[in-house]
Formats: sequence, structure tokens, C-alpha cells
Amino acid sequence: MATIQARVGSEEEVCLGVALPLVQEDKLEVDFPQIARKVLAGRVLAGPSVRMAIRLLKQERDMVGGDFKKVKSFVIKTVALHAVLGHPEVEFWAEKHLKDRYREIRNSLQTCLLSDMLPDVFFP
Repeated sequence: MATIQARVGSEEEVCLGVALPLVQEDKLEVDFPQIARKVLAGRVLAGPSVRMAIRLLKQERDMVGGDFKKVKSFVIKTVALHAVLGHPEVEFWAEKHLKDRYREIRNSLQTCLLSDMLPDVFFP
């Protein structure tokens, strides 16, 4: 847990195990929603553009429908978390950069979906 705390600059000590049977029935996915919320809310690393980009991607998913509608919010959030941890500078995530950050997160999401590879943020 200390490695995760150091990686995101948080002192959160709560770990929540979430079973996601739609992904794999025989495995437990461990999620850290408290830490993820802090990272994405800008209280640890990111600024407002990451939250807006996530909302826009979810809206696009819902409007486009089809196979894109099957993309879970968890997947979008995970791609965004990877982006934030890859660029932890607060200025990088300022609202004025929303267009670029949205495009980058969307491209990363597309790459992950096409390659069927999205490593876990905390246990790659």
C-alpha cells in the first residue's frame, strides 16, 4: 500500500476489493476508489480537465451507442488515471488544455480497446 500512496501522493489507507464478474468471473479486481477519486478530483495530482474529459467520453459513449456503449465507466476512469499518473503536473491538467487532454485520453482508450490491453493502475 505504501507504494501506491507514494505513487499518487496520498496517505489514504483504505483498500476496497471490488469483484467485477463481467470482466472475469474467476478473479477479483482490487480497486482503490478513494484514491482514484482524490487523483481525478485534483486534490492530489490532476486538474479539472481530467474530470471534464471523463464526462465527455461517457457522454460520447452514450450518444454513439453500439459497441462503444459497452465500454464501462471503470475502463474510462482507468485510462484517465494512467494519463494523470503519466503526467502528474497540475498545469498539464488545467482547464485550458481540455481539448488536448480529451483527445489524448480518447486515443489511449481507443488503443486499449483495440489491443484488448489495459493494465491495472496499481497492479500492472
